[in-house]
Amino acid sequence: MGLGYLAQILIARLCGAHQFGIFAYTYSWLIVLSLFCNAGLDYALLRYVPSYISKQDNFQLQSLLSWAIQRVLLLSFAVTAIIVVLILLFRHSISDDLLYTLLAATPAIPISTLLLDVQALLRSLKRVALAILPDLWIKNILFILFLLSLQWILQSEMQGAAAMGLYLLASFAALLFGAIMVRRFLPSIRLSSASSDHRHSWHDVSLPLYFISCITLYMQKVDVILVGILLDFESAGIYAAAKMIANLSTFGQIAVNSTSAPVIAQSYADNQHDTLRHISRNAVKWSFLFTLPIILGLILSGRLFIEFYGPSFSSGYTAFLILTFGQFINVSLGPVGYLLTMTTHERPAARILFVSSCICTLANIPAILFWGINGAAVATAAAIVLSNSSMAIFVTRRMSINPTISSLLKSS
Repeated sequence: MGLGYLAQILIARLCGAHQFGIFAYTYSWLIVLSLFCNAGLDYALLRYVPSYISKQDNFQLQSLLSWAIQRVLLLSFAVTAIIVVLILLFRHSISDDLLYTLLAATPAIPISTLLLDVQALLRSLKRVALAILPDLWIKNILFILFLLSLQWILQSEMQGAAAMGLYLLASFAALLFGAIMVRRFLPSIRLSSASSDHRHSWHDVSLPLYFISCITLYMQKVDVILVGILLDFESAGIYAAAKMIANLSTFGQIAVNSTSAPVIAQSYADNQHDTLRHISRNAVKWSFLFTLPIILGLILSGRLFIEFYGPSFSSGYTAFLILTFGQFINVSLGPVGYLLTMTTHERPAARILFVSSCICTLANIPAILFWGINGAAVATAAAIVLSNSSMAIFVTRRMSINPTISSLLKSS
């Protein structure tokens, strides 16, 4: 996450606020479309692979992987083709800078989609360190090196389209590395076709998980997209920078939850409810302990972090503080998302997220129009708190597990 922040700073410095805003706007669409094409298969892999490995059901594991790859490739290439056609049809109504950046981003849709599944598969194999290596380390390091190399060649302000093209190359290299790691830890797996009954079962589970994935990422990106549409790309760039800094506070939670997700799935499959409660308590404890000092450090040095992007980004400080507070509440509520999606409660989670996303969108529009990027921050933070607190209530009532930080106070 720190390398991603560094890459964002570098793009802002090399491109300026306007071109960075175009890049951030296009990147938000890229991530949303990639998750749409993923069809919830990353959650399905996290859910089923640990169970099949625990039961030593090699045939089902092989069939699941074959089915997942076929679906991802078909959907991602179809969506990419449709997006290219739409961009070309409406090319006269958008600026050249945005047009070229969007075209540069389209080949990254299938690459980013496959990278999500590679990460999920490595996490399901309990190779958490390797799972974060392709996306958080290799991709970002290569992206930074590519940016610096191109700037050394150009010696002038970089365009958003050029930065997006370099991002595409870095993503492809990260995918190749991830695929090699998957192959290394699954040397005996041969892809085979699954029976129609099993495909139907996976589809029934992956559909709500797919919906959850789309809605989750939609809530993470819709504010940047709406700022770009309702205000301008420079405002979108400033807001995206503020949000990127605020998201640094979730580093501890992401690390802890990445480790907890496959264990939650396996414990539920083995009907170990006490273990689930113990995992939940440990997850919120370590997430909170990691996050609290990070948030305090960010608040104290937030202006400095924002000014790294450039002098024109300083107006995003208030939005950063609001978003950081929302993330603090989010961490305090525990790993509620995984407790639902990894334990056959994906449908209630989907309903909660859908309502929250609607509220997020409807609240963002007037908030942005009246209060600019600070309004977007308030609406987004409120939606995050609403969705996670609703899921925490559901987990407490239906699963008899208190996932929040208050569980530590009661146990002590």
